[in-house]
Amino acid sequence: MQVHLSGSRRTDIADGILLCRFHHMLVHNNGWQILRDGAEYWLKPPVSEDPLQILRPMPSKSPALAELLTSRLVV
Repeated sequence: MQVHLSGSRRTDIADGILLCRFHHMLVHNNGWQILRDGAEYWLKPPVSEDPLQILRPMPSKSPALAELLTSRLVV
């Protein structure tokens, strides 16, 4: 699992996810972390929110990605 830590490495578009400003600031200012395992993304809450820091899935809501994955399953 890869952890994005601000300033720890160069920015790469392949590692990016799209968040609106509200949710970007919520993650950035409140100690949340976004983790990536291959093509899956997870939210890791701060200890103040969840002492066990149980990962929460971040499923894609992209219709284009869903269509692409569906077409690959059919082939």
